[in-house]
Amino acid sequence: MSGPAARPDRPHVHPLSYVGFSLVLSVLLFVFFLAGDRGLLQVRKQRAQVGALQAEVSAIAGRNESLEREVARMTKDPAAVERIAREDLQLVAPGDVVLVLPPGFEERVTPKRPPSSGEPGAPPSR
Repeated sequence: MSGPAARPDRPHVHPLSYVGFSLVLSVLLFVFFLAGDRGLLQVRKQRAQVGALQAEVSAIAGRNESLEREVARMTKDPAAVERIAREDLQLVAPGDVVLVLPPGFEERVTPKRPPSSGEPGAPPSR
């Protein structure tokens, strides 16, 4: 018998198989880290959504502040309430007369501007 190198019952494992196994495992872990359920791509997408939602919240907060100012003005200024009732809601007070004008009436009643001197049809200057 020869020494331990000649033992046929022990299979020989090539070192490249360890390298190949670790490489495959590394690639799988990298793919999972990149595209997994909580991967880098998903985290970036969620951060963009958070930024968009924060911008929307700040816009809504600004709109709420302006509405609160308008409500405060309405509670303190009866003329503002009357203006909104008349202009926006088309409400009238008892005894008021309402004139309903057809669309485009402004073009028909607006006086035409007289031609300036030097234009054809202008009255002669003295």
